[in-house]
Amino acid sequence: MAEGFGTSDGRWQKAISAVRKIMRLGLDEKDVLKIMKCIRRVARRRVQSSGENKAQLDKSERVRRGQWAIRTLMALGFTESEIAGMIDVNHGTIGRVIDPSEPRALSTDKVFRLQRAVQTAGLDRMKKLLTDMRIHALDTCCDAGLALDHGTRESIESAARSDFQAIILGAAPTASTKGVYAYLAQLGDPLYGLYLVKVPPESADPAGQSVHLSMLEHELQHVIDRIRASRRKIEGSRRRAMKAPKDGTIA
Repeated sequence: MAEGFGTSDGRWQKAISAVRKIMRLGLDEKDVLKIMKCIRRVARRRVQSSGENKAQLDKSERVRRGQWAIRTLMALGFTESEIAGMIDVNHGTIGRVIDPSEPRALSTDKVFRLQRAVQTAGLDRMKKLLTDMRIHALDTCCDAGLALDHGTRESIESAARSDFQAIILGAAPTASTKGVYAYLAQLGDPLYGLYLVKVPPESADPAGQSVHLSMLEHELQHVIDRIRASRRKIEGSRRRAMKAPKDGTIA
């Protein structure tokens, strides 16, 4: 047994067990050295990447990101104590970060952990909050021949709900339903009067921007047409319900 090779803390036995497993896999000393070199290269890249990220986050950026993450989590119902527990700090630290007069900057590591918390705990809470929100797809711009059935409608409504989550949590936009390029949906019950229009994103390319504006114009026309049809239907019903005035005398 090699002296000083972790004999007192059990590392020697663990090493023997690991070597036996490697031998059972048919690997020799050269293979082990290759694996160790590969692991070291990956570790160095991670350290370099971490150093680059830290260099990019100056104090003002750490304050901005930290405040955004904390306020987003608080808007989702998390308390300062719960947020503090996510990054292992005192709950008073959270209050100092969002102090409007003298905000405190968290370390880069803490900021990254907060951002991950928004994407994990925040996403889970957001899903629960939006699960019961009614989203009803009304019109679409889609490929010719696409079946606009119950399944397509459910896919559009699910994508719309995911887009809401992405906007609030600062995540990437959701991929569009296959064959659907734009849609009009109603949010909540009709009494709220809220509509959502989804079109291809804006583009720096003139051709792409033209498509964006054309789709937006088309979907807004859907809204206008739908409102006009509803108004005319209501007005027609009112006219039919009204009784024509008759001549009469006053006693």
